[in-house]
Amino acid sequence: MVIVFIIVVLGFKAINVSPLGEWENQVIGRYVLEYGFVLLVPLVILVLTRRSLSEYGINFKNLGYHLKVVAVGIIPFLC
Repeated sequence: MVIVFIIVVLGFKAINVSPLGEWENQVIGRYVLEYGFVLLVPLVILVLTRRSLSEYGINFKNLGYHLKVVAVGIIPFLC
């Protein structure tokens, strides 16, 4: 778990100081790539180590319901 945290923090910083991060800051003005990296690295590590995603709270049952909850919950953050 500590290794994943270190990888994520170093990757976040590497993207932030790279030309891609500078472009993102100028064009988008938000940390889109960095947050995508933060989400993807743990998922990739879980898949590569063949761990059960449901043990970590990632479950695709009732996907429609969960997408509706996210759609309603994200509204305050978009305004």
